[in-house]
Amino acid sequence: MLDLVGTEEFSAAQLREWLESLNLPKGGSKAAMAARLNEIPVELRGQGPPAAETCENEREDEAAADQDSTKSERKEKNEKAPQAPGHNNNHGEYRAEVEMLKLQIELLKLQSEREKEGRGENTTPAANNDAGVMLLNAAKDMLPTYHGNISGNNDDVTTWIAQFKAVAKVNKLKDEKLLMLLMSKLKDKALVWLHSSPEHMSLPIDQLLNVMEDTFHPKESKLLLRRKFESRSWARGEEFSMYFNAKVSLASRIVIDDEEFIDGVIEGIPDVGLRRQAHMQCFGAPYQLLKAFEKIMLPKKYGSTEGANTGASKTPIRCYNCNSLGHVAGECRKPKRERGACYGCGSMSHQVSHCDENKYKIASSTQGAQ
Repeated sequence: MLDLVGTEEFSAAQLREWLESLNLPKGGSKAAMAARLNEIPVELRGQGPPAAETCENEREDEAAADQDSTKSERKEKNEKAPQAPGHNNNHGEYRAEVEMLKLQIELLKLQSEREKEGRGENTTPAANNDAGVMLLNAAKDMLPTYHGNISGNNDDVTTWIAQFKAVAKVNKLKDEKLLMLLMSKLKDKALVWLHSSPEHMSLPIDQLLNVMEDTFHPKESKLLLRRKFESRSWARGEEFSMYFNAKVSLASRIVIDDEEFIDGVIEGIPDVGLRRQAHMQCFGAPYQLLKAFEKIMLPKKYGSTEGANTGASKTPIRCYNCNSLGHVAGECRKPKRERGACYGCGSMSHQVSHCDENKYKIASSTQGAQ
C-alpha cells in the first residue's frame, strides 16, 4: 500500500495530534498510532502535520514511552484474554468511524452534484431529456413541411428527405426523436400516407424514408421532366431568385451540366432584350447568372417585338383624316382634311368637339336608332 504512515517520519506528539484531528483514539505506542492511521484511506486522513526534527532527549523519551506503552498493551491483552470471544477490543469502534467517514464522503458528493445543478451543469437523465427536447424543437423550426406532392406546394420528396437527414445530423437526433420529427412535419397527403398502415410506425427510420420516397416520387419519364424544365419561364412580378430556384429544382431530376442549365434559364426569360444581354455575358457558372439578375424585375409589358411579328394589336386602328375607326388615312374615301381642320365639317375655325354639324349628326343617328 502506498503512502504508509511510518514511525520514523513523525514523532509521537505529531501522531497524537493527527489522530486527534480525525477524532480517533490517540493512546498507545507510535507503532499502534501509525497502524491506526494506516487503516484510514489516504484521501480521508490527508498528509498529516509536517515532520519536525526532534532532539536526542525527545527521541529517548519517545522510545521509553513506546516501551511503556508496549508493556501496558501486552498487560491489557493478557488481562483481557479470558473475556468473551465477541469482545474485539477497539476494532469495532475503528470500523464504525471508517463507515462514518465514508458516509460523510457520500454526503459531500451529493452536495457537489446539487451545486452543479444550480450552476446549470446537471448531467442527470432528466437534464439529458430536456436537452433532447430542445434539439427536437430546433429541428422542427429548421425543416420545412412536406405535403405530399400536392399541386401548388412544389414539393419534391427526394429533396425533402435530404433536408430531413441533414437537419437530423446537425441536431444529433436518434431513434424516437427522428420519428417524432417526421410525424410533426408531414401534412395533407403525406400525413394520410403515414397513418395508412400500422407498419409504418414500427419500421426503422431509414427504411420508412425509402418507402416514402418510392410512394411520392413522381412517375414521369425523363423526356417529360426535361420538357418541364424547358417550359418553365420567368413570370411577370416574380423575383428572379424564385424563378432560378425553380429551375434548379427541375434540373435536379434530370442529367444536365452547368452550360445547358444556364442556357435553359436564359431561354426562360420572356423579354427579348434581357435574354440577348444574358447570352452576351457568356456566364461560366450558374451563380454568376443569379448574381447578375437578382435585382432585376421584368417590365410590365414585354415581348413587343414578338407581338409585332404576329400582327396582334390591342389598340384599335383610327383614321387620322376622318377620325373614324377601322381604317387608316391612306384608305380613307372621304376628302382629304387639312391639318388642324374639324373632323366633322372640315372647318378651320373650330374643333370637332364644338362642331354643330357633328352634334346634329350624332343626334340624328341617336333618334334613328330609337
